[in-house]
Amino acid sequence: MQRKSRRFKRNYGNLKSEMRRVTLQPNPALFVICLVILSGCARTPWQKPVSEDRFKEVNALVQGLRDQQENCPATLDAEVTVNWQNSVSKQAYNGYLQLLQPDSVKLIVPNPLGQPIMLMAATGGNYQLLDPLRKEHHRGKIKSLLLRYGLPLELALHSQWGAWLTGRMAGGELEISTVRSDRDGNGVWVSFDRQEKGLYYSSHLLIDPKGPQLQRRVIESDREGIVADINYEGGRNDGSICQTDRLTITSLPYNGRLDLSFGDQLTNKPLGKDDFSLSVPKGYLTKLRP
Repeated sequence: MQRKSRRFKRNYGNLKSEMRRVTLQPNPALFVICLVILSGCARTPWQKPVSEDRFKEVNALVQGLRDQQENCPATLDAEVTVNWQNSVSKQAYNGYLQLLQPDSVKLIVPNPLGQPIMLMAATGGNYQLLDPLRKEHHRGKIKSLLLRYGLPLELALHSQWGAWLTGRMAGGELEISTVRSDRDGNGVWVSFDRQEKGLYYSSHLLIDPKGPQLQRRVIESDREGIVADINYEGGRNDGSICQTDRLTITSLPYNGRLDLSFGDQLTNKPLGKDDFSLSVPKGYLTKLRP
């Protein structure tokens, strides 16, 4: 993608004039997957709890990592490459992603001619989708989108999205419930038991004490077991604690695998809630998904 084209696309005021003839459309469900949760099952990668003394050491280490991440930028503006595959299909595309911590995300996917073929934004538990091919505007609750695609309701925990996509600790991950050693000796697993919107789940973080650095996140539902296994290890070659360059999600249904790679990252671009609201072009049919 040329830099000139990218900046043009980011001027959203010009996007409505670009919504002309388009061809193949990516599956909107992939955006949901990008918000990182799918049902599945996996063997737990942790072992028995550590000693009380080790628990205290890890607790202090985690607090230090949390303090460092308080200084991380609140925004991300980046090119994104998405690769999704399972035993029955493959799909890949390039696009642009914007993020405002903790829960606002926007994705724009153009075709090879630079024309947008999907625009989707989500913030505060609500989403919008523009479908230029069908000239449709979808608007509704994230929960209804999950039910439509048969995805676990844990994805409705939108306050976690920013942390999941950047590889940081989430705001609610405060009181450690358990610390356990890693089966492969790659660090320690720090667990937080959470309750939000009537859902009970655990967030397990693999911490490398040498950094300290977050390498992996496992989301475990009390209803469905492990529903997401997110690996950040391959995308932190610069030692960054604020933003991963790449994340991989495995243990998905039908041997699924999702890779997200972020390029040309800007973390100093001012973004507000208004940037995550899509203007509906004239002539579009609005469909409500309450």
